Amino acid sequence: MKQWIEVKMLIKKGIEDEVASILLGEGSHGVFTKEKKSETFFDSPPEIAGENVLLFAYFLTEKEKRETFNKIKEKFGENVSEISVSVLGDEELSENWKSYFRIVEVLDFAIVPSWMEYKGNKIPVKITCGLAFGTGTHPTTRTCLYAVQKYIKKNPVKKMLDVGCGSGILSIVAAKMGVERCVGIDIDGRCVETSKFNAMINGVKERTEFLHCSIEDVKEQFPFIVANIYHTILLEIKNPLINSLEENGILILSGITEGYRAALTNEFTRETELLESIKEDFWVTLVLKKTKKQL
Repeated sequence: MKQWIEVKMLIKKGIEDEVASILLGEGSHGVFTKEKKSETFFDSPPEIAGENVLLFAYFLTEKEKRETFNKIKEKFGENVSEISVSVLGDEELSENWKSYFRIVEVLDFAIVPSWMEYKGNKIPVKITCGLAFGTGTHPTTRTCLYAVQKYIKKNPVKKMLDVGCGSGILSIVAAKMGVERCVGIDIDGRCVETSKFNAMINGVKERTEFLHCSIEDVKEQFPFIVANIYHTILLEIKNPLINSLEENGILILSGITEGYRAALTNEFTRETELLESIKEDFWVTLVLKKTKKQL
């Protein structure tokens, strides 16, 4: 039986996605976040509640944990602090990570962790997420779910591209809405395999395609693209994103913190028109349309 090292960290709110991305890229086998409740986790002044989130990261070796945490501290300094370290067996870990998720309803759909029963009146999307992937509870996923449904209803399309597909939620919802070909891509092979499985259990395997690649590898254009990735990565892949979007196509960008809204908007509206900005907590989702700019 595997022994897992669980590291609990306190993270300044607004940088948790960037921290999680680095952790996963450097060797963590799973990352989860919870908003800090001081009275629940430890005795701290109540005025700091809400300014931080608790992040739980999982490793298989002490060396893996130590090297990765050192890189996090080098980059973020006092914005990240280690609270505790625990050792868990497989069964303990399985029960622990399940407790982080809940059913999320957005417009016509409900994102339902596969081990839960859903009794509501929305269209259920069952998600098995494993250690590394979410089930729709993060504000960026919720606002993307809203925007995908709203704009596919307004502008029905036959195909879409989901950049950074994660557990496949957005592609599966689009497929259930009638989009004939939903292509999800991710640079993490675990995401691709998880998305394929989720598409199968939701009955949309024939409408979805998940590829282990980057946006630079995409050689066709799409009328509808959604990219829920941290804002620094969005800036890096701006040109291939725009090049992969058809004229008059819709581009949904998320993973943007409020402080970077202006920079992302200014950069992307050089080739697109801003249709809508959706904000939840510290996070912003932009809906853009590719248009020909006047010379």
